[in-house]
Amino acid sequence: VSLTIVSRAVKLGEYTNTANVSSAELDWNLTNNEDDETVEVVELPDPVKTVDNSTPYYHGEIEYNLTINNDEDADYISNLTVVDSWPDGLEYIGAITDFSGCDVVVTEVNGTNNVTWVITNIKANSNATITLRFKVNSVEALTNNLTIVGPNNTTKMDDVTVKPVPIVDVSTNKTAD
Repeated sequence: VSLTIVSRAVKLGEYTNTANVSSAELDWNLTNNEDDETVEVVELPDPVKTVDNSTPYYHGEIEYNLTINNDEDADYISNLTVVDSWPDGLEYIGAITDFSGCDVVVTEVNGTNNVTWVITNIKANSNATITLRFKVNSVEALTNNLTIVGPNNTTKMDDVTVKPVPIVDVSTNKTAD
């Protein structure tokens, strides 16, 4: 007989669940009637987003670094959904590197201005990082968002705004009297 119980922790910490079994029947082996399992509930890792140039030229290229920081003393083994989304005016060129420091379960790029990864196994006191490249096609301020979604749809976010600089097109006209 097997019994599965799904529960949700309401605070961080270490929890031990103990199961006991008993029966009205004669049990000739009482040593196997109890078992326990301990789990550690850790904080959702922190997302950090940086850009290599916050004032790029129009039609220039920029690189965003997406970093997921696991500052806990335990490995983060649950799946994390990492979503990078950007406004019109930024053109996704691609990832320069794939995620390092974790296992990538799924990568999905779609045409609605976002790319999604599912990652897991971020080692204790370490980071998972990826670098993305974009072309700047606007002179308006552009905010790029990073969201991570953990178990039970808990979320954390970070964003970076770039303020593109227009390129000046100078021409001269010569007139004679």
